[in-house]
Amino acid sequence: MSGAIVGRFFVRFVVCVLFIFIFGVQILLGKRLIRHERTKSLWTQKHEKALNLIAKLLILAISADMIFFCIIPSISDLPHIMGKEYMMVKGPALSQALTNDVRTKSVRIQDAVTGEVVHVQFCYNQYVYQGDILEVWYLPHTRLGTLKSIMRPPADAKPAKPDC
Repeated sequence: MSGAIVGRFFVRFVVCVLFIFIFGVQILLGKRLIRHERTKSLWTQKHEKALNLIAKLLILAISADMIFFCIIPSISDLPHIMGKEYMMVKGPALSQALTNDVRTKSVRIQDAVTGEVVHVQFCYNQYVYQGDILEVWYLPHTRLGTLKSIMRPPADAKPAKPDC
């Protein structure tokens, strides 16, 4: 597993925890997130209590999303990182990633052995076309991975249409 994926995994985890901690402490201490003293708007002064309630509920919803889709999967993957026990999928790409810059590619791959469809994310600086044979090592809960090999179809094969 590349250091970039583990680094991104760690940064993602820390950002989620800091967001929840900073805003959680402010909400638990009863601090106002929106203060009418900072604005000269009469509307803001009149609706300050409702605006603070909406802001706190929005932060609560974002925090719950981060807990269930970032923190819990990240904690579940820690034993796999420590033991270097990564999952491997090898098979054709069922979706395309058509950005040519170095960004995280998000691709669905059908495992050639089990037939299971796995959605993984990895770094790669070229296009990934539908039908490319990919070998990706990934973490089972966050689905962050490293592309180990890619085999392109023959040059005369036309790329498939995007599945948008």
